[in-house]
Amino acid sequence: MSIACSSSFGYGNPVVGTSTYNAPVTPANFLLAVPPGGVQPTFNFNQQPLFGQIPGQNPAAGNFNSMLGQLLQMMGQLFQMMRNLFGQQSPLTLPANSPASNNANTRLGNSSPTKPTVAVIDDFQSDPDGFNHGNSVAGVIQGDLDASQIQLFSERPSRRPIPEGGTVSDVMSFLAEDHVVGLLDKANMNMEQILNDPNSEIRTINMSLGMSKAKAYQATFEIMKNMPDDTKKEFERELGIDHLPKTDPRRYKAVIKMVDNALDNSPAIQNAMNRYNQNLDRANNAGIAVVVSAGNQQDFIDFLAEEFGADALPADVGVSYLARNPYVITVGAIDDKNNANANDDTVAGFSNKSTGAYKPLLALDGVDVNGNDQLDGTSFSAPQITAMIERLRQVNPNLTPAEVKDILIASASHSVAGMAVPDTDKALALATQNATRAA
Repeated sequence: MSIACSSSFGYGNPVVGTSTYNAPVTPANFLLAVPPGGVQPTFNFNQQPLFGQIPGQNPAAGNFNSMLGQLLQMMGQLFQMMRNLFGQQSPLTLPANSPASNNANTRLGNSSPTKPTVAVIDDFQSDPDGFNHGNSVAGVIQGDLDASQIQLFSERPSRRPIPEGGTVSDVMSFLAEDHVVGLLDKANMNMEQILNDPNSEIRTINMSLGMSKAKAYQATFEIMKNMPDDTKKEFERELGIDHLPKTDPRRYKAVIKMVDNALDNSPAIQNAMNRYNQNLDRANNAGIAVVVSAGNQQDFIDFLAEEFGADALPADVGVSYLARNPYVITVGAIDDKNNANANDDTVAGFSNKSTGAYKPLLALDGVDVNGNDQLDGTSFSAPQITAMIERLRQVNPNLTPAEVKDILIASASHSVAGMAVPDTDKALALATQNATRAA
């Protein structure tokens, strides 16, 4: 099984507003919602502390007047990769009286659509090894639907300027915050492109993207591992942990607390979430079902809990920001062992379990999807649900998003870790019964 690296960076220019999907599935090795290379961390806290010198590291040197200058030089390439991912386009604005704003279920009831009905919001630039995340996600959907039914969206927001004149902690907090803001802005821009198009027939949106607090921790730890020594010392001093032994768990708890504070007290994240919730309201009113992947940091979360204690982690550590709304259909991943025996199904170790209101309610196979040992992750369980939803609406085009969710849950013959595993044939039968009753 191939475990692909997960990152929020590294994508080039996107395909924007492509009319239909007609590209083949390509091999997977780098995706946003796939089990990350950091699931089992690449460092050992006892042998290679984050705040100590990494063996063989050659920190960049420069003529700077401050520790912050060293940090900014070291992360110059990282910032460029962020801009490559998110691009320089200006965000779309939300019209005061957009076509879908107050018109309930405008996408329902069309039994003979002439345009694409499924939107894939993703990234479609191939990496150096030829893997294209968005095409791979769309390819999973195409396994059950005609290619002409799928439309690709990959608009990207411009990035906020990096703050100047602050501390190392200020910059690190900003970067953690910016991961989340960038994800939400991307989702918002593309959803608004769909919602604001009066001629669109999109009725299901798939977003195999994600950013949770756990993923923000991973990104922060990776930056810390490569900090120049002087910058690390300044960072330690700012966090009040410079007197602690290098492997003391309190060091890492302090970093987690810093990231949590940045994310929990960010006006930028709150504004982006408010905009996202408004767009989900509009989508729900228009009859558009929104499917998101649960994320793949569970192994990393379990590792942190074992190393530092579960009390060091917030309750929402594994909840993707895209999943923090009751309208979305959040999908986890199971390992079905490549057989039809439901009794040996297990939750995939990487699949975020989450608890509470926003836990994933549905799950399908996310390991070796379609027999491809590189297609692992909730990125590829989510589009299977998306395809299933569209098949239900082919049988009954009047199904609301809530009815779709209820049918999928009711069709399940078993559950794994509290997640219902829907059955396509049973779901289609229930959708047909619903249509008959409505008639």
